[in-house]
Amino acid sequence: MDKVLFVLRRGCEELAADYKSDLFETELVCDVLLALKKIKNKKYKLVILDLGSNRICGLDLLKIIRSNPNNHHLKIIITARNYNYKYIQECFSQGADFFIKFPFPISEIEKIYTHLKGLDDYVDLEAIARYNRFKWLTQI
Repeated sequence: MDKVLFVLRRGCEELAADYKSDLFETELVCDVLLALKKIKNKKYKLVILDLGSNRICGLDLLKIIRSNPNNHHLKIIITARNYNYKYIQECFSQGADFFIKFPFPISEIEKIYTHLKGLDDYVDLEAIARYNRFKWLTQI
C-alpha cells in the first residue's frame, strides 16, 4: 500500500482521524524538520504540504524536497487557507503537482491521488544507463 505524508500547521494532531483512507496509508506530521527526515527515510508516493507551515515556509520546503534528486518521484500537493495567485504560480514553477484549498475532505485527496498515480512518469535513469552501458560496444 502506498504511503502519503501530510505536512500541516502546528496543532494538526486532532486532524489525524479525518485523514484516514482505505486507498493509502496516511501519516500526519506538524513539524517540517521531522517531515524532511521522514521523506529521507521512507518511500512516500504523495506529500501534501501546507504553505503556512511553521519553522520553514511550505514553499521553501517544496524547494528543499525538489532539490534532492532522490525525491523526483514524489507527487506533491500544496494546500493553503486562501488563494494567492503569486504563491500558487511559484509552487507550480518549483515542481508542485496540484493545489487544493485547506481544509479539504479526504475524498478529494483520494480523487487527486488516483489521478496522479495514473500519471506516474517516474523513470529510473540509472537503471536505463546500467542496462545500456555496454550495448554500444557490441555494435562497433
